Amino acid sequence: LGEYRSQADRFHNDRVLTTIGALSDPAYAGRETGTDGAKAAADYLAREMEAIGLFPGGEHETYLQTMAAPRQHLLDLPRMSIVHESGEVEPLVYRTDFAEFPYGRPPDEPVRGRVIGVAPGPLPAVAS
Repeated sequence: LGEYRSQADRFHNDRVLTTIGALSDPAYAGRETGTDGAKAAADYLAREMEAIGLFPGGEHETYLQTMAAPRQHLLDLPRMSIVHESGEVEPLVYRTDFAEFPYGRPPDEPVRGRVIGVAPGPLPAVAS
């Protein structure tokens, strides 16, 4: 561990807290992969790495490396309802009554229930 002492001595709590504060700013828009906020955060960190004297290890002698990281995003909150035989529509609450399985991973707890049918789109016409 002694060989890393010089690097550890250069660690400054105040600089870390300043960086965390900066990256938490709404200007970085959450820093989610593929967004302008993520690009701005990466550029900020690259400037910080250069400022403390790190050697660039990214592409084209920079501190950045491009990586494909596709993510699925909801454009709106999902809605689901139960349409009873009587025509009554019972809306369900997202993430309380139903939820998606991210990347096909099932929930940690068993889920049991009877499903008659699930269909995307508008409510079907119900015979009265």
